[in-house]
Amino acid sequence: MRKQLLVSLVFVLGGCLGDPSMTGGGNGPGGSGGAGGGGGTGGNPDSPGGGGTGTGGGVPMGACGQATFPVNLNKTAPNVMLVVDESGSMKEQVPGSNMSKWQSLQAAVHTLLGKYDGSAQWGLSIFPKAGGGGNSCTPGGVDIPVAPNTATQILGMLDGLTDQTIGGNTPTDQTLQAVLSSGSLHDPSHNNYVLLMTDGLPNCGSDGNGVQSTIGKLYATVPSVRTYVVGIGDGTQSDPTTLDGWATAGHTARPTSPLYYQANNVMDLTNAFADILAGVASCTYQLGSTPTDPTLLVGYIDGTAVSSNDPTNGMTYDAGSTSVTFHGTACDKIKSGAATKVDVLYGCPSPPIQ
Repeated sequence: MRKQLLVSLVFVLGGCLGDPSMTGGGNGPGGSGGAGGGGGTGGNPDSPGGGGTGTGGGVPMGACGQATFPVNLNKTAPNVMLVVDESGSMKEQVPGSNMSKWQSLQAAVHTLLGKYDGSAQWGLSIFPKAGGGGNSCTPGGVDIPVAPNTATQILGMLDGLTDQTIGGNTPTDQTLQAVLSSGSLHDPSHNNYVLLMTDGLPNCGSDGNGVQSTIGKLYATVPSVRTYVVGIGDGTQSDPTTLDGWATAGHTARPTSPLYYQANNVMDLTNAFADILAGVASCTYQLGSTPTDPTLLVGYIDGTAVSSNDPTNGMTYDAGSTSVTFHGTACDKIKSGAATKVDVLYGCPSPPIQ
């Protein structure tokens, strides 16, 4: 039987409120007792951004780390907009395979949505806009807005396009601008992401710098929209620096080169999607309140602090979405069920209340 994961987020007070009354402390099933109430509900480690809210369990105000009050954690599925390149070069055959790039992408997205349908609210934007002709630079728009239970609709739209019907140029920047202006990802109740899939550089009046600028604008919105970048085939592999810049602007850069996800076959695409969605779905927790000083946030797994501002194996805070994300080995412990309790404390580096 898998261990139940308790997730709590508490502000640690250093006795600065001047109030000797009792305040909440216990979190999760069997939270510590005390005047003020019982334990809260625990988080589900299989839920995207899953977490519990703790209530009650009073302790007197005192030394730093010894008095807490609960802040809600939202366990809501993230919004993910799939931005998909169907330009003419996607008809090209994948080396060593009998499949085209487009067919490889279709197969990988089938696997992605088959496994993670309930882990996110999905939307779709295809570029260039279908029906625009062989030399089309008509940008895509929001074909399917992000919403629950859209997987069947998305797969039906993708499956309706074949190597014989796709084509056109690559208006990447203009399509991302359309997604930005649509407001489809302007949702403060969820974490918001773009998953960009393309096999080449833009060629419709905007260059890679324009794409990078628009990705930066997506992140600068409130709430922020992070952009994951997946490059398909040798067209993107020939200029990794440009796509590295896109991933960096989208605040999704990988810890090793290339900073984006390079995929040269179906398996690469499937692994890239799994890596992206596993982290997005399982290790990001949206805070119910905005910390005055995010540098005072400290994450704990089973009572042991993880390194802060560490995108490799620790915890980071994203001001745009008011969320914390655990990475690397810290995230692996949560996803695997090895962790039984996760705490995020605000105040000073003192162990969480037992």
